[in-house]
Amino acid sequence: MKVALIQCPAWVTTAPPYALSLLGSALKRDGHEVRCFDLNTDIYLAIKNSKNNKTHINPESWTNYKIENDFTNTDFINELFEAFEKIIYEAIDEILSFNPCVICFSVHATSNLFSYELTRIIKGKVPEKVVFWGGPYCFVSYENLNRIRQIKPEIDVVCSGDGESDLPALLTYYENNGKFKNTRGYWFRLMMDETENYKNDVPTSDIDNIPFADLSFFKQDNYSWEHLPVMISRGCVNRCSFCNEWTCWNKYQFRDPVKVADEIKYQLEKNPRIKTFWLTCSNMGGNIQGVKKFCDLLIQEQIHITWDSQLAIRKELTPELLKKMKEAGCNYLHYGLESASNRVLRLMNKGYERKLAARVLMDTAKANISFNFNLIVGFPGENTLNFIETLFFVKRFLRYGIASSVAACNIPINSDLNKHYEKYNISSHDSSTWRTINNRNTYQIRQLRMYFTRQLYNSKIINLFHLAYRLLKKNSFLSLLFHYFSYFIFFAWVSHVFFILAVISVYNSAKAIFIKNTGKTRHDDSEEIKTIILFEINKRINPETAEQIVRKQTNENLIINLNKILDHFNNKELLALLYKEIEGIPAKIIIRELKNKSNKKIIEEIEKTYLKQGIDMHRY
Repeated sequence: MKVALIQCPAWVTTAPPYALSLLGSALKRDGHEVRCFDLNTDIYLAIKNSKNNKTHINPESWTNYKIENDFTNTDFINELFEAFEKIIYEAIDEILSFNPCVICFSVHATSNLFSYELTRIIKGKVPEKVVFWGGPYCFVSYENLNRIRQIKPEIDVVCSGDGESDLPALLTYYENNGKFKNTRGYWFRLMMDETENYKNDVPTSDIDNIPFADLSFFKQDNYSWEHLPVMISRGCVNRCSFCNEWTCWNKYQFRDPVKVADEIKYQLEKNPRIKTFWLTCSNMGGNIQGVKKFCDLLIQEQIHITWDSQLAIRKELTPELLKKMKEAGCNYLHYGLESASNRVLRLMNKGYERKLAARVLMDTAKANISFNFNLIVGFPGENTLNFIETLFFVKRFLRYGIASSVAACNIPINSDLNKHYEKYNISSHDSSTWRTINNRNTYQIRQLRMYFTRQLYNSKIINLFHLAYRLLKKNSFLSLLFHYFSYFIFFAWVSHVFFILAVISVYNSAKAIFIKNTGKTRHDDSEEIKTIILFEINKRINPETAEQIVRKQTNENLIINLNKILDHFNNKELLALLYKEIEGIPAKIIIRELKNKSNKKIIEEIEKTYLKQGIDMHRY
């Protein structure tokens, strides 16, 4: 059977899509004829090489700090389709000229909108073709299946987990019988009886039985080969309370180190241009013995490569092991630190304390391995002092060249925070606009903490010691003296941060007591909306205009000014905010008030755009 595999924007551009390469190998092994189409890289290169690009779309949209905002924005996707219509339709013609029986999309949160628009066009041209969707966006844990079923009728089949094991046999059965066989983790729209449809289970492949990724499906010269992914594990042994990634797989699997080493040799032989291997996983350190064996193999077989990966802090990451990892080619490690407060680490269920994290990071530096770590600020239960502890920890390691990797705490579906939000004293468990019962942790507080953390990373004044490192040897006496002198500036800055956050925290707490005693909530809701408008419009439009609009608002005329904002900015910017916060109280209040004001023009505009997003506004 002919099968087309498609990767839409946005995804990584330095190497071919690894997931499609694995899936293509598995299908090819079972006798299917496969072609892969990397529209992501095709469009990225077209934009990068364009000399007459008259749009504001540029290669920066593929960078980490813009990819999510841009490619989850409907207006951006529409503009992309309009600006690069020729390239997109040429790709569609190429796909259809292959005449595949089945067309499969690998879908992520950042490729969802583009994938659906392309699916709609293809189905409009050839409605008889069977369209599969799979990938992280479709995983059971993220609960997008109902949305696909209800508002994306062009999609025929959804795979809610790994596809390498079951998909080849499923397509063979369809080719021979003209219908699909009921298979765990696959949902079928019209191909089988509704009574048999969909067993809510996570299809999990045995990663040791997946063939090596076949990169020959793709145009080799389209990639820089700076980082080539190679799978080393799937799943995670940790159960962090803010995370739902471990629920995407039934179990943690560490791939046979021999197979990992063999695939690295195989890929190097096929393409010597590969510079660094990225060992893909959620947590490489879930099997320390496996890590040791893998490093031993690379050393013994003299496989001279550099590799990067990510892992959790563990006591088993000894100085000896880290030195062995360096000897085996480890160049960079990304740790899931999240906080440097022992209290918050316990609430997060991280399983270690700050002292161990500091020891592991110092040993990583001594082993001459570059590193970075994630931070999550505003976790429920984190107070101002806990946050300041984390700032001191970050300051300690800035000298090692770490970069900002900080996020405000959200509440993902199927995380412990989501399932048991009462346990964390959360008054509502909306993804990003949640607040604690005492009102000391709000959207405003979390945004401020994230802002201050990024300021610590990026401020040239706070980090004057970098100048000494450029002029002097990094570990010289004078550079270290300059480093410790920079703490005077840091102490002054952190005192300022503490004062601001403490005042806001006390004010919010007093406001919560007032609301509890009086039963008045409208003021509280309005303040939250004002905060969101100030932050979001400040970032996206004009800081002065945003400040003036918000400053003039009172509780009574808030909704009137919201209407003015919608009109003033052609509805686009605030609408984008409403999509983002649709599950939150602010969006509900805005929609309700717009209905009360009978503003039909704006309501129709919102309804129309919500429909494209798969949101039924009438439920509000």
